[in-house]
Amino acid sequence: MAHVVILPHVIEQKLKVDERQEVINFINELIADTSSELKRDVIDIVGEKFERRLSEEIVNLKLELMERISNIETKIVNNKAEIIKWMFIFWIGNVITVIGGILGILKLAKVF
Repeated sequence: MAHVVILPHVIEQKLKVDERQEVINFINELIADTSSELKRDVIDIVGEKFERRLSEEIVNLKLELMERISNIETKIVNNKAEIIKWMFIFWIGNVITVIGGILGILKLAKVF
């Protein structure tokens, strides 16, 4: 990017044409070096800020995931207990039915 450098009139009068161009080129290089260094500094600062923000978001995401996993584990434990309770009730019902069937068959066979 070209920079427009205008030398003060007093300096222009004291310098020859090629000297003026040399001073202008020097100032342009100085501006370019400073601006590229400034760009690097800005990129570094923005990069560090992004990394910090990314780290914070990762930590927040990990905490949220751990909380959700904990809730899911609690629900699984509760459901497991509920399933075991209903399985026990089902087995009791089946045992009573089988015993009743066997007693009915024995009664029909006049074993008792």
